[in-house]
Amino acid sequence: MAELGAAPEGGDGTGGGGGAGVKDAVYAAIESAGRAEIARELRAGGCGARGPVCGALRAAAGRVGLPDPRTCRGGGGGGYDEDGAAAVLTAMLHYLLSAASVPSQRRVAVGGVEVDVAVPDAAALRHAARPGASATASGGPGAGGASGGRPRPPAGADAVVVCIVGEAGGEAAERRARRTAAAAQPVRENLWIAGWSPAAAAAAAAAAAAAAGGGAAGRTYLASDGSFASLVPDLAS
Repeated sequence: MAELGAAPEGGDGTGGGGGAGVKDAVYAAIESAGRAEIARELRAGGCGARGPVCGALRAAAGRVGLPDPRTCRGGGGGGYDEDGAAAVLTAMLHYLLSAASVPSQRRVAVGGVEVDVAVPDAAALRHAARPGASATASGGPGAGGASGGRPRPPAGADAVVVCIVGEAGGEAAERRARRTAAAAQPVRENLWIAGWSPAAAAAAAAAAAAAAGGGAAGRTYLASDGSFASLVPDLAS
């Protein structure tokens, strides 16, 4: 397990755009919960709302004036700082990725859209954003191709994108997830949502699935019900 604050290549270890105040709040909450306890939870696959990961998330939220995420279950105006919620989720996720030694790139531009987190990296996503990304392995268009080559795996199939949703309502989250799916991750099962509010996260997941051609959406992990604690173990598995 990496030490507190370590960041794999592509990450800055700062917790994203929330600034030093959020980073300090998250690190203080992690220290209070215990790095060893968090490491054990990651190895165990996540312990839900009562585990140290979500305990640290709630403590960090309180330190920056956010409500307990377990109280944020509705849609519409959440009455909290949505940017702050996204920053806390981002800072915690960056720490957990480092602690679990999960390779990732963070806040990278793909197809004109900033991707929150790409695992293991953005190379496959940038391939997906280029014209002709669906060509066969021999270079011909489509499944048959002029030279009869085998079809490539779908562009983006080898990378998971995590879209971090701090919004309380669904409209803004829906627009951002739709742009991410359309520009960077066409494989809907591989666009995962990390959300503060269930309503916003559900809207984002539905938008991502629609932008990627419909069907089942990717996975959703919430601060409000504790499933956020399973996000990094699932990425590592």
